[in-house]
Amino acid sequence: MSITVPVNEDHLFEVKVFYRTLSPIYWDGPVYPVRRATWFMQGDASKWMPCEEVLAQQIEAGYRKHKPYANPDGHNSMQRRQSKRASFPAAKSEESNSISSTTLEEKKLEMALAKRPVERQWNLLGPYLGQYVAYTGADTAWLLSHEQCQQ
Repeated sequence: MSITVPVNEDHLFEVKVFYRTLSPIYWDGPVYPVRRATWFMQGDASKWMPCEEVLAQQIEAGYRKHKPYANPDGHNSMQRRQSKRASFPAAKSEESNSISSTTLEEKKLEMALAKRPVERQWNLLGPYLGQYVAYTGADTAWLLSHEQCQQ
């Protein structure tokens, strides 16, 4: 038997946690899927989509192991932000017109990773084999593939 949780202030709907579905309690109606979302990926434009649950579990496992939120070097958060900005060189003006902001961020990440190896890296398994997560901050994780790094 699945645990049910009443939803909203009026409690007219319930979520069956095990099945991850939302349905009306007092009448027959449509049943909607429910997602457990702990990590998100940027989709089209500025729309953020939840990661698949299997991927999110692997990202979370690496996050707990590497603890990127911990401050091992003793710098405060403002110093970390300033050093992070300083570690990314400014893009050339002719490149900025032809490269999207997402691609520009990826290029900056590649340049930063090339300067210093990332110790906070987590290899993924299952359908994500050949990919890994690089934790670059307390709330930022990059999904990368090993093929991209070999180019």
